[in-house]
Amino acid sequence: MYQRKITLDQESFKALASDTRIEILKRLDHSQRTVTDLANELHVNKSAVYKHLSRLLDAGLVKKVEDNRKWVYYRLSMKGANLLHPERVQIALMLSASLLALSLAVYNV
Repeated sequence: MYQRKITLDQESFKALASDTRIEILKRLDHSQRTVTDLANELHVNKSAVYKHLSRLLDAGLVKKVEDNRKWVYYRLSMKGANLLHPERVQIALMLSASLLALSLAVYNV
């Protein structure tokens, strides 16, 4: 069976070295949140959450969403989502490979 490997660089390892940052990733997996939302949910002060988010941003695990809104939201990046759900990547790759094989078979007929 095909096994998808997720390559983690040094920044990703550093970012994942904190339980708080891992908990932030899990919270952002459900929906985008502000620094205040995360601070209230995790019972941590806002400046600490901001520092954790900065580390996650540097590692490319989260994205900053700055619309024309009053607040800045954070959400998982594709890299962060793949890290939390590697099974989704594997399934997506297997499905796309199956569709490609099917279309080639139909084309040859």
